[in-house]
Amino acid sequence: MNASYTFVVWLSSSIFILSLLALALMHRERYRVNFLTAVQLLQAGRILLVHLQRHRGLSAAKIAGCEQRVSELPELRCCIVEDMAKMAALNEWLSENENWHGITRHWAALSVTCEALSVDASFDQHSRLIASLIELLNEIAAYFKVDDHPRYSDTRIMWKELLHTGEIIGQCRALGVHVLAGNLTLTELIKYRKNIENIVTTITVYLESPACQRHLSGQCKVCVEQFLTFLREQLFEGDCDLSAIEYFNFASDVIEIVYEQYDIEMLRLHRRIE
Repeated sequence: MNASYTFVVWLSSSIFILSLLALALMHRERYRVNFLTAVQLLQAGRILLVHLQRHRGLSAAKIAGCEQRVSELPELRCCIVEDMAKMAALNEWLSENENWHGITRHWAALSVTCEALSVDASFDQHSRLIASLIELLNEIAAYFKVDDHPRYSDTRIMWKELLHTGEIIGQCRALGVHVLAGNLTLTELIKYRKNIENIVTTITVYLESPACQRHLSGQCKVCVEQFLTFLREQLFEGDCDLSAIEYFNFASDVIEIVYEQYDIEMLRLHRRIE
């Protein structure tokens, strides 16, 4: 009797412990899958972000009367539509997200009207759309709990700062194209230079942040600092040696380096969860 009772207790305890282990493993696997989904969405969002920023810059060039590279705009609009379709297909939650629907609706309207917009309206509409996308990427990270684990805190701060740094350099790119195209009134020229000056201050603050000091690569720091020096010494003074399109390409190279650093942060996240 005692032996049978002991066996039953032992068997029940073993089953209970095994069940707990199975639940723990299932929870861990679910967390891993969700985390990897989040990383995929954040990477896809970065690609979409780059294309939207590029569309803003090339739209600025076209409005400013620059003929070079504006032929890329139709193809770029197709890329953005494809980016959105691929991103939505990654997860059902995103495809049903109302903020995501707002972004796709905004783009659908902007892609039709962008060539008829004024300088300020084009910049404003593109920048609002990009800000909405960055906000959505933060929402994705929160929903999939990318930020919850203390192991990821430094990387979380870094990727968000990189997104914002890339965006404000993108704003400098679009505004600088208008300044260098030479089709502005004196009042407009002063306004755009002032906007760029404010953006330079913002970028400088980001570079001095603890996360950037700890994690930003030397190459990235040097490139961004050289870009800021160029803005201060040439764009503000009006004696720039670059054409509007040469400046666009220069700024694009800096943005690419910033987002290469972002990709490294995403790879670190992927490796940690694997």
